[in-house]
Amino acid sequence: MNLANRRIQNLPSLLISQIAAGEVIERPASIVKELIENSLDAGASRIDILLEQGGLERIEVRDNGSGIHYDDLPLAVSAHATSKLHSVDDLFQIQSYGFRGEALASIAAVARLSLTSATLSSPHGGLLVVENGIVQAAMPAAHPVGSSIIVDRLFHTIPARKKFLKSERTEWAKVHEVLIAFMLANPMVAFSVKHNGQVVHNEPALLSEDYLSRTTTLVHPNFASASAAISMQGDGWQLMGYIGTPRYTRAMADQQWLFVNGRLVKDKQLAFSIRLAYDDLLHGKRHPAFLLLLTIDPALVDVNVHPAKTEVRFADQRALSDALRYAVRERLAQLSLVDQSTLPKRNKQAELANEDVALAREPMPVQQISLAYRVQENAVVGWDKQVTRFDSNESALITSDARHVAADDATTAHPLGYAKAQIHGVYILAENAQGLIIVDMHAAHERIVYERLKTQWSNNEKMVQSLLVPVLLTLTDQQMAEMDVLMPWLIEQGVLVEWLGERQIVVRSVPALLVNADIHSLFQALFAAITTGGTVAHYFERFQDVLLSSMACHGAVRANRQLSIAEMNALLRQMEATPNAGQCNHGRPTWVAFDMNALDNMFLRGQ
Repeated sequence: MNLANRRIQNLPSLLISQIAAGEVIERPASIVKELIENSLDAGASRIDILLEQGGLERIEVRDNGSGIHYDDLPLAVSAHATSKLHSVDDLFQIQSYGFRGEALASIAAVARLSLTSATLSSPHGGLLVVENGIVQAAMPAAHPVGSSIIVDRLFHTIPARKKFLKSERTEWAKVHEVLIAFMLANPMVAFSVKHNGQVVHNEPALLSEDYLSRTTTLVHPNFASASAAISMQGDGWQLMGYIGTPRYTRAMADQQWLFVNGRLVKDKQLAFSIRLAYDDLLHGKRHPAFLLLLTIDPALVDVNVHPAKTEVRFADQRALSDALRYAVRERLAQLSLVDQSTLPKRNKQAELANEDVALAREPMPVQQISLAYRVQENAVVGWDKQVTRFDSNESALITSDARHVAADDATTAHPLGYAKAQIHGVYILAENAQGLIIVDMHAAHERIVYERLKTQWSNNEKMVQSLLVPVLLTLTDQQMAEMDVLMPWLIEQGVLVEWLGERQIVVRSVPALLVNADIHSLFQALFAAITTGGTVAHYFERFQDVLLSSMACHGAVRANRQLSIAEMNALLRQMEATPNAGQCNHGRPTWVAFDMNALDNMFLRGQ
């Protein structure tokens, strides 16, 4: 093709709409998303979605929102026509889902769209049918207040686009993901979903913003019981929602929802920061689950990044990422062992129905428990005689006597109960009000020592040590640009860095814990972490935590160590008082529980 003599010309309006549709309308899930957003912007309190063949054959969305005036129906399917923007200033204060005025025009350019709508003030409703950008019919029509939109013949005249669509099963899965997100984020809106004539979801409207209640049916039956509420606010933003406990993890990141001003967004840095909060609590490559709603001043977030509006930009993303990570980390540290347990409450009435069972399970009288523990508390707690910690004036290890474990009020419930025996020098068997507790003593003690070391290290006010021989580093162009931003953060972490020429920096001091580290490797790993969305503060904290974790592992009580009952109970009490005691430093569980129902089932009691 000879392009030399081709002249510039205006593109036909249909071609313009089809080009725009390529960014907005990728598959049936894109259409469902755009139509539901329009319904929510119209103030709908009920939305009905009907699909055939995963949306490939037909998509219908009905709502009871404010509707579209009969005279405005042609404008509704025109490109860049909207009721949500009136000036440039509105573009930087967006509080609606849609604002571009492209959705209906894009859909009508690649499919057949039937729009029926009525408003409270209009004398009657109207019907508009558009196919491939051409109006086929426009007439008055009876319709309740609200809108009904039917989309079919998707990409019928664009076979090049149609061939990229997947199977019905795949397209339905994509649509279902979109529907789940909308139903989770809008609990006060009723949703009904039918696929191929079968009712898939029928979620009534809730009276309050109870975001957790729908997770049982929409996410997983255990999500509600295995998650913790979180709430935090900062300058111009507020975070609320639920995070899964470290015991509730996923092989894939398939139960992670982050909503910004009600809009589901895909932000790798924020998701990465939340994942970092679970650093030493997850085993292997497991992923946390969360449902978080971030409300932020519209002036501090730019949603006009991509026509699909799934990506946003924040005015200060680094600070926001750090704040979310600290918020999630702090909430995880506040979880008690009871919060992380999946044990149901014991049904005493059901047990009393069987006298034999009730007598067999009657707990030790309070007076006996109190007497037994008063005897045990005076025993030498030998397993914790040597606890490593840092002293601000010397690097040598000093000892700490752990016999500070005081006798608890006998009436206070202990989640881990009281020790009964030790199995092969590895596991502790304990009895609590619900049943049996099995504790991995090395993993449990490892977490106790690790958390103690972290506290002691943080209390030393970031000890900094000068390097005997300063380290010279040569940077790439990208690293040079990053260093200009990172240098103040590095200095704040105790890393004294100075420019030495155009491409080189010299490192003169580091935190004392890292004085023996390979500085070259340390900085290369830092730049790699920053590229993936991390921050300087987190990187150095995590690097130090890895070293402390290793020290804790070597300092923890070893397997095959025989403990007395007093030592076992002392370990259980310290576990109950230690943050994140449900997992060791490597994310493995430190204890498991079996309630009496589970034990009865094992032995077929009552069957």
